[in-house]
Amino acid sequence: AGGHLRVTAPPSFASAVVAPGLPRFYELHPRATVDLVVNSDVPDLVRERVDVAIFIGEELPTKQAQVMLAESPQVLCASPNYLQARGTPQSVDDLEHHRCLCPRFSEVAETWHFQVGSDLKAVRPNAVLLSDNGDALRSACRSGAGIGNFYRFHVGKDLARGTLVEVLPRFPLRSKTIYA
Repeated sequence: AGGHLRVTAPPSFASAVVAPGLPRFYELHPRATVDLVVNSDVPDLVRERVDVAIFIGEELPTKQAQVMLAESPQVLCASPNYLQARGTPQSVDDLEHHRCLCPRFSEVAETWHFQVGSDLKAVRPNAVLLSDNGDALRSACRSGAGIGNFYRFHVGKDLARGTLVEVLPRFPLRSKTIYA
């Protein structure tokens, strides 16, 4: 099967999931072409001629047809150097003494939601870096700039290599949902 597919996806998902998956997609669909538009907004599918739009969030902000693809866990992490220099937080309240790296134009810049026992605890991070680019935040985090809140798919390889370390694993962050 062939044809042209126009896909939109948020930057971190496009770079960590979609782009690495394209070789397998092309093996299955050798005559297909893809136009990958990297954007966090949910487009008007008809007006912008989009075949598939990927969105990650609490709920889809549109009434367009949708399919839930997966849960997307978030993870708090920092570089080993940062933790050695600044200490490792032992509780959610300890975060007030740490530098935090947050995505701009996101509810994650305002509040981090942790599961503490059976309760959900909201913490306002001490944001020392805001960016609209997840790869820039991840790079700053790996370099020791602070503690970042990332989708696990975005930092999974860093965690496996040890260039990032999960912080407060006993208090998981609220997951988001990936929709198409």
